[in-house]
Amino acid sequence: FFLYGFGGSIVSDLLMGLPVTALSHPRIIPCYLIGWTLVWFSPFDVLFRKYSNTSSSLHYFLQACEAVDAVTTPMGRISRSARELRNKVTAPIAAGLLAGLGGGGLRHVV
Repeated sequence: FFLYGFGGSIVSDLLMGLPVTALSHPRIIPCYLIGWTLVWFSPFDVLFRKYSNTSSSLHYFLQACEAVDAVTTPMGRISRSARELRNKVTAPIAAGLLAGLGGGGLRHVV
């Protein structure tokens, strides 16, 4: 998840010449570590089995969270590039595409 979850933001920031902000927020790394711990150390794979059951409320909740993240990440990159690269007309479009495609591309490369 780390590569495709944060990869799009990192790729778009680096290619636009902006400082990488994906890991600078104080809650990102602790939340990532909590999620990683819950997944890898869940007794008897309880979380995986709950998520794999497509009729469970956990499955619907996590799918909704993924959908919100899929929309807000490119939009955040678009607004940041418009704010910080004011004289570049195509920067917001490129930032949105890089954020949306960058993480998915990293997932298949690594």
